[in-house]
Amino acid sequence: MIKLNDNLQPSRDITVRSIGDEVMILTLKDTCLYSMNEVGKCIWGTLSVGPANVNAIIKSVSSEYDVEAGLIREDVLDFLNELLSKDIVEISNK
Repeated sequence: MIKLNDNLQPSRDITVRSIGDEVMILTLKDTCLYSMNEVGKCIWGTLSVGPANVNAIIKSVSSEYDVEAGLIREDVLDFLNELLSKDIVEISNK
């Protein structure tokens, strides 16, 4: 379970490509292909530059979308936990 003070980074076992307006992620372990929506792209943009703090990711999404802060926090945490469960990201508390 991801916590707000965790730092996350992309897993080494994925390949990422931008195709048009989409971000596509291929997991090398099980060869599953994932496509991200607009909010997922915003989150991935923060993660892709190196380890990113969960609070910073939430702030980044909050600055892009006019949605209640508690809802953004909940949705971002759900999404990040899903990425973690699929081995797309890993916790890197360095």
